[in-house]
Amino acid sequence: HHRFFFFLRRPPLSTLFTFTKLVLCKQWYQRRVRGRAERYVSILTVGAMVGAAVSSSLAIDHALAILVPLHTHWGLEQVFTDYVHIKALIPVIGILLKMLTGFTIVALLYFNQHDIGITQAVKDIWNIQRVKPEELS
Repeated sequence: HHRFFFFLRRPPLSTLFTFTKLVLCKQWYQRRVRGRAERYVSILTVGAMVGAAVSSSLAIDHALAILVPLHTHWGLEQVFTDYVHIKALIPVIGILLKMLTGFTIVALLYFNQHDIGITQAVKDIWNIQRVKPEELS
């Protein structure tokens, strides 16, 4: 009858080591995939910015609307992870950061679709001429 209560016994040490190895491997794999994704997003962001400098299109504006907030999200997430030392705040900050990133992406996509777009807005900002005080009167 001791076979029926096998689940009440403590697992052998080798099982715990195997489980620990699996957890560490999963975390390593997730970090590896995340690191690759961050590198690809960085490269694509540079490419989209170069493309925006050469010619503006809705596709480039949409790419920038997704890539720049995503790149910024990952950077800020790392800053909060490194410098926020109150463990209870980290999940709250993570949720707020995800909400802000999502809102930013949606707002930029809306701006691209229903207004002049990111590329044209940046070009217009760069082309603003400084107004001299005597021209205001």
